[in-house]
Amino acid sequence: MKCRTPFPLLANIVYKFKCLRDADNTYIGKTKRHLVTRVKEHDTTPTAINKHLLMCESCKTNFSCDNFSIIDFGKNDFEITIKEALHIKYKKPNINKQLATQGASFILNIF
Repeated sequence: MKCRTPFPLLANIVYKFKCLRDADNTYIGKTKRHLVTRVKEHDTTPTAINKHLLMCESCKTNFSCDNFSIIDFGKNDFEITIKEALHIKYKKPNINKQLATQGASFILNIF
């Protein structure tokens, strides 16, 4: 029987962050590293989630890997980049910066 990887150590994933106060406030991202590493970055560096944490006391005081869920897996960075773009396109998470940038466009080329 194969052991399951602990949730915080999952890698090559597309993840979803959900606000604790308002479940409609979401963010979709990807990481090829361990989820816990990316979560720590969101807490300490200027990202869209970090900006949200500054405005939402509920999320800031209870911020952990528990605020995240895995919505997709991939074999490599290229695959999770494509999956992330598709999830953002269809789910339209309102915390994602790229959705708020006027004039920005993303072209997804699939060969």
